[in-house]
Amino acid sequence: MRLAAAILLVLIIHQYPFVQAWLTIKVLLLPLYIALGIFALRRGRTRWSRAGFLAAALAVYGFILSVAVMHNPRGLFGKWGNDKFAARTPVRTTINWVHQN
Repeated sequence: MRLAAAILLVLIIHQYPFVQAWLTIKVLLLPLYIALGIFALRRGRTRWSRAGFLAAALAVYGFILSVAVMHNPRGLFGKWGNDKFAARTPVRTTINWVHQN
């Protein structure tokens, strides 16, 4: 159900993965986050390895959130340096345009 809602949202607001750089990063980091979570919860052999996988999964999750908020594939690191990867139009503008038409 959530996947169908995500696909419908992509179609409505015209923010496609592999076209929008920030959305591509989110899609590519999601399997990494899932894999780290699996190792943290099941596959880690020692308590320390599970803790390390958990910390890595939380770091990836935080980075995914920062990419989503900033609309920049560099996330929070996009504040520093060249901003050529930033989203051209804010999503809020796109959503307002969709609701007006």
